[in-house]
Amino acid sequence: MKKSLVFMAVTVLVLTASVGVLAASFEADGSYLFGETQFNDTKSKDQGFLVNAAAEIYSNIFVDGSLLSVTGEVEGAENKPAQRLMLIGAKYRVLGDEGLEVFAGGGWGTYDYEDLDGKGIFGKLGLRFDVHPAISIVGDVSYAPKFKSDVAEGVDGLEGTLLSGRASVSYQVMSDLGIQATIMHNTVDMGTEKVTSTLYGGGIVLRF
Repeated sequence: MKKSLVFMAVTVLVLTASVGVLAASFEADGSYLFGETQFNDTKSKDQGFLVNAAAEIYSNIFVDGSLLSVTGEVEGAENKPAQRLMLIGAKYRVLGDEGLEVFAGGGWGTYDYEDLDGKGIFGKLGLRFDVHPAISIVGDVSYAPKFKSDVAEGVDGLEGTLLSGRASVSYQVMSDLGIQATIMHNTVDMGTEKVTSTLYGGGIVLRF
């Protein structure tokens, strides 16, 4: 809950900046996702939402954030494991050719799934390709090489990696509104504990 509130606060700040004189553009999207998560030998059927937001606060410099929140169902079990992934950071547009943009950046990420949690600094690569004035392909990959988990007080935490990738195809139906299809894959590998999820779905895109 606290992480969701933090993300909401950051999104509000980004939106506030976007309507001021500092931001050249603002984009946000939300998707409802379905899929499967495997935690060691346990599989769950998941559903939930993914929200992303980014604002260009200076020429070629963006602040952005994303929040994934899904809940799963394990066959034959009563518990419903919840999965949360939050990434907040900044990125720089290294290439801005006609119809093609390439980004590089990084930030801070946190992850929770059942008793496993992690946090750490990540790097990100992303692109946007306009195949048609109304159709765009957007993708990004984030990687945290030293993702740390605090298992319990007084016990040495685990250290591993986080890999998160997302790809979306959007269609602009109005000047500031579009619809999109999204697929997302996440892997958190802490050595003795590993979570892998693949999610897909659709939603809307807002651009200003």
